[in-house]
Amino acid sequence: KGKKKPPPPRHKPLTEEEVQKIFARESYNASRGYISSNLGLPAAYNAAKYFPGFEMDFFEDSTNIVTFQVSIKCPCKHFETESNLPRGLVGLGCDDSMVCRKMMMMLMKTLGMSDQSYTLGRDRDEILNIVDYALGKIPDFPKPDIILMDQNFDYGGCGMLYGTRFANLLKKNGFEGIVVIMSANSSRLEEDIYLKVPGVDCVCGKHLSISHKKARITTAWKKKKERMRREQGDVEKND
Repeated sequence: KGKKKPPPPRHKPLTEEEVQKIFARESYNASRGYISSNLGLPAAYNAAKYFPGFEMDFFEDSTNIVTFQVSIKCPCKHFETESNLPRGLVGLGCDDSMVCRKMMMMLMKTLGMSDQSYTLGRDRDEILNIVDYALGKIPDFPKPDIILMDQNFDYGGCGMLYGTRFANLLKKNGFEGIVVIMSANSSRLEEDIYLKVPGVDCVCGKHLSISHKKARITTAWKKKKERMRREQGDVEKND
């Protein structure tokens, strides 16, 4: 008694069908060029859809601006599913977004990676030192086997940093794991461009489901390790 009722939402929540239409529209826009108009909306959707205990409600106003509200349903532990990767691999996730870093940690857990897996990207210096982290030169940070790398790092006023550039640096410095570019753009053309960069082993759109990401990363890992075994065999034959 005497308690005020919470104010009603500014806009009526969208139905599931309306949400699906928005994502179809944004995916179509993204596929038509290099620049996506979705601004990470699928990534936000996955953050709520695949984080246990979270749910998301979407709203759209008369100007077609979509907003969303994330709420916690219940305290749940992260889930873990079967993976065809070797157990205990160390993962490293690199992103300038805190939400995306959390998603990367969740993905690494579902892939069965070591509890020593970690993320970088809280500031620009962490990303600029990625080669040292990847080669195990930073004390107390284990050498990773798989690196999940955002494509576009923006720390405001300092110029953009690009995941593909760091992937190329890692290859030149002898990194033997795999580098996965995590892009907010769902364009197949852009994925093909990233894959042509030496050092990029795999590309995963942030909008993809956990199962699709797992399949792509597992395939990339197996291909690289098989290629390394063949190359090692050729060297031994020549010796």
